[in-house]
Amino acid sequence: MSEVLKVAEFMYTAADFNEVLCVICIFELCIYFGDVFRVFV
Repeated sequence: MSEVLKVAEFMYTAADFNEVLCVICIFELCIYFGDVFRVFV
């Protein structure tokens, strides 16, 4: 039973980590496209 809990906890933590990574990636993309947009405008 503890093994299942460990795996579930790991999956939950991994999902949490992926969410943070996604937010950071989107943030980076926004900054990048903002710079590109400013160059063209």
